[in-house]
Amino acid sequence: MKSVDFLSQLADYLAREGLGSSLVAPVNIFVNKYPDQPDNMIALVGNSGQPPSVYIPEFEYPRFQIVIRDMDYITGAGKLRAIRQVLHDKLMVTTENFVALYIQADSEGGSIGEDNNGRAEFTINFRAQIRSDSIS
Repeated sequence: MKSVDFLSQLADYLAREGLGSSLVAPVNIFVNKYPDQPDNMIALVGNSGQPPSVYIPEFEYPRFQIVIRDMDYITGAGKLRAIRQVLHDKLMVTTENFVALYIQADSEGGSIGEDNNGRAEFTINFRAQIRSDSIS
């Protein structure tokens, strides 16, 4: 079944770029959830974006955060850099049902320390302008 959720499709895009698995076990890319397991994972979490345009109602302006957790600090930091390189300043990223006219990181992202189990955590925030690819 096709997902109509932009973040789910973006998770699939990251998986196709070799950053993890969003559909096939063992799944380690999650959308709008942050499970305790697996130890090494990526989570995409939606935030509120800017208001819709009154001039172009087909466009949406989502913001989202990506959180990386890894048992190894160096590996987690590398995943953060790889995600930033895959998504930052990208134009016309096409997913199953959406075209991201642009995706831009709000900052470099970085470490937010360790969780209670000693796993390194990193975060980076993005903004995007998207439209459904069914729009003519």
